[in-house]
Amino acid sequence: MKVKQITNKINKRGIKRARAAVAKKTVRRITKEAPNKIYKANSVELTELLKNGKIAIPHALQRRYCWEHSRRTQFIESASAGMALDSLMLVDLRSAKEFCEELGDEIAVTYFTSFLDDGYEFILLDGQNRLVTLQRLYDGVDTISGTFKDADGAEHVIVNKKFADLTERLQDKLADIDLLTIELGNITRSGISIQFQRLNSGLSLNGAEIRNCILTPMAEVVRELSTTYRSEIEWCLTDKSIQRMGDDDLIAKSLMVLMYGP
Repeated sequence: MKVKQITNKINKRGIKRARAAVAKKTVRRITKEAPNKIYKANSVELTELLKNGKIAIPHALQRRYCWEHSRRTQFIESASAGMALDSLMLVDLRSAKEFCEELGDEIAVTYFTSFLDDGYEFILLDGQNRLVTLQRLYDGVDTISGTFKDADGAEHVIVNKKFADLTERLQDKLADIDLLTIELGNITRSGISIQFQRLNSGLSLNGAEIRNCILTPMAEVVRELSTTYRSEIEWCLTDKSIQRMGDDDLIAKSLMVLMYGP
């Protein structure tokens, strides 16, 4: 029953109470359909899950890691100052599988089961560059530069140093970054694809990156061919082009020429 219909039957003193009751009912319905978990997660714990094969980054959904050094350093500097405002988004594989079993969506159940069988617990739907940047920092792959405060509030000017070369208290600070995390449970395979497109609708993804996340047989063929002929493709394209899925784009355009002519 709509708020207007309720308020017509009660006196003025009951209007506020009636609106609150309808709002509560609406919230209850929404959360029942999409019970997301929102919490702050420690950066080291998240990167360990990624490193230990618990978080999957499917090629079918994500573009490749493409942040340059300056972008990585800026993010680490902001995150260590408590300014990592953008959230990560994970799919809880077990919850998603159970949800799709209730729906009778066998394709989605098979999809999620394949990840669970490989030992994964989550799919990373949004935040790949941020999470991988932190992992590369902790693993000593990248250096950082900039002005940072350690766990005691002391300021340090860092120039091209790896994590292991930082002071102990600065390591403590960088290892204690909280990342806002959204965890999805009630979602299907097609829902993941739609959600990814929504998340990136305002970003500068190129055509290949957008097509990659769309659930079609052709997209799967392109990904398989790109993986199979990776060494040959690397002779034709630059690393930067491959990072932005230029290899998938080359395969897709080649298939179109073979099927329909130049």
